[in-house]
Amino acid sequence: MKKFLSLLICLVSLLVEAKASEKKHDQKTNLSEGVTEITSLEQLEGFLAQKGKKTYIDVYMTNCPPCKVLAPDFANWAKKNQKSAYFAKIDSKKVKGIAKKYTIQGAPTVLVFDEQGKLVSRKIGLYEIRDFMSDNP
Repeated sequence: MKKFLSLLICLVSLLVEAKASEKKHDQKTNLSEGVTEITSLEQLEGFLAQKGKKTYIDVYMTNCPPCKVLAPDFANWAKKNQKSAYFAKIDSKKVKGIAKKYTIQGAPTVLVFDEQGKLVSRKIGLYEIRDFMSDNP
């Protein structure tokens, strides 16, 4: 019984620590430089109307663990490259129609637009996106 209680206490403390870490992570992500939070399809269209640079859009969900892991990497990548490209993120649960419009089947997904605002590529999943970011520093 003592072992069970000790194990239970350890599990609860790990969950509390993970929640606290998640809150800190979310606060840092929201403050990231160079990444615009898109909240509507209309705002996205306006954002894509900026010409002259490639655009990278991180399509995520707040309850997606790989999305949470990717968020600081994407923010750092954006910060390093903000002079040569535009960066944004979209919560696919809040922006209705994004998944249908761009055929998004999973999260995280990074949409890649050329300098004219035309979709040229999509990267799906944490590992594919990380590989893409490391190949395009």
